[in-house]
Amino acid sequence: MAQQERAVVTRDKIVRSAATIFEQRGYANASLDVVASEAGVTKGALYHHFKSKEEVANAVIELQYEIAQSYGERVFLLGRTALERMMWMSQTFAQQMKDEVVVSAGVRLTTEAGGNGLEREAPYAGWIHTVEGLIAAAVEEGDIRADVDPTRLAAFLIPAYTGVQLVSDILHSREDLFQQLENMWTMLLIPALVPAERQPLVADLPARIMRSAV
Repeated sequence: MAQQERAVVTRDKIVRSAATIFEQRGYANASLDVVASEAGVTKGALYHHFKSKEEVANAVIELQYEIAQSYGERVFLLGRTALERMMWMSQTFAQQMKDEVVVSAGVRLTTEAGGNGLEREAPYAGWIHTVEGLIAAAVEEGDIRADVDPTRLAAFLIPAYTGVQLVSDILHSREDLFQQLENMWTMLLIPALVPAERQPLVADLPARIMRSAV
């Protein structure tokens, strides 16, 4: 293996090991000594790639967003309409948080207090932009009311989703996350956003989509 390739492999190992530690301990209680031990590298090797805990944490956040985006691209193959794709996006990201330690660690890093130098904004700004486009498309398709402002709704939906998953994590280790997302869609979003005449056509989608992950 060439030296450059080995360096890439080592860096990736450090980032993924750091994700495990951040997920278990949080940012404040994690140390680079523990990260190096988890990765099976010397502190010198770790410092060759990262100069601080903050840099390692930002690398985890960046990788988390890359993984989430790669899953997000599949959403456009799953959903036939923009509204359905929004539901699939909420389900898919929930599945990632349960299955991918990098994703759950990245989410923890971007939501917990402390670590003021962490680059928290990019993932949320990216998702708001993506969802805004889907909302605009759903309005055009007639599945969301014409008087809904896509920018305002997207800026509300991402924080709302974040709150649902945070409380699910705190109370039930995300075991009820898919059920809570189904509730969010069926009890709040569909009644509030979908024109009355279209609601019967989409009423069963949240249950079908969320339960496909269980």
